[in-house]
Amino acid sequence: MIDISQWKKQLERERQEKNRFFRLHPQSPLPIEDRRRLGGGLDFFPPDPAYRFELELYEHEHKDVIRVEATKGEMREFIRWGEFRFKLHNQDCMLQAYKSAPEEE
Repeated sequence: MIDISQWKKQLERERQEKNRFFRLHPQSPLPIEDRRRLGGGLDFFPPDPAYRFELELYEHEHKDVIRVEATKGEMREFIRWGEFRFKLHNQDCMLQAYKSAPEEE
């Protein structure tokens, strides 16, 4: 398990990489004129360890395929692979996990 200070540093690095991707990468989902307006980057909430989870994936026995429209209008298929279950503020929550291919990690 990673300690909280390492987690915060890693999260900040990932956020910087995301900002760089959105501003500079040819496959950025943002149009060029919006990239210029991004300035210092996306707005993020401060890191809060209360919202950090390490969860077991409950794999679905039956894996449905869904179609999702991507940002540039193309349709993509994803496999509804499983779900993560957790409690947040005393409420049971569930987050679905999808894969674009069965062999994907």
